[in-house]
Amino acid sequence: MKKKLQHPVQSPRWYGSKEVAAILDTEEWRIRNFGSKLYGLEAQIKSPGSGNRKRYFFDVVLKLAVANELYSAHVSPIGIKAALKLIKDQKLIEKWIASFGGDGHVPEMVLSLDVRIITSEQDGQEVKRLERIWNVFDAAQSAKLTQDFSECGAVAISLPLIPLWDSVVRRMTDLEAKGKI
Repeated sequence: MKKKLQHPVQSPRWYGSKEVAAILDTEEWRIRNFGSKLYGLEAQIKSPGSGNRKRYFFDVVLKLAVANELYSAHVSPIGIKAALKLIKDQKLIEKWIASFGGDGHVPEMVLSLDVRIITSEQDGQEVKRLERIWNVFDAAQSAKLTQDFSECGAVAISLPLIPLWDSVVRRMTDLEAKGKI
């Protein structure tokens, strides 16, 4: 008899580093690295015994997916931690998960990095520094921001969260159906 699979959003199960690496199609060492204080994604469960026994619940797997994408875009650990803090503070994962019980409609959420040059005076001299600000926009706002950045020669990071998280759920479901996780 075939086991009925629960949608990952509804499942209380946890995932080990090896399973998360398979879900995100990345190396296990990267997942273990993200699961440190440096990124603010410590494992929720640390099993006793020797070896790596870190366990992550579904919402953290989604954050690990964001961290993995930003890491691939060469964002620093400090930048990744700031982006993940924004996702947590704005309860974006909770809003996305809540959509599964309702009409299924979630407004597009695009994580964007805004880079500004701030000029200030220090010891009588003009000092310029870069200020990085993470924001979440809908698709139209993000497209306008990206166009504005390209016109002034700046590089921006724009990461659509909903398609990323949907792809994580599809991959989880596929791997569970095949008995690989």
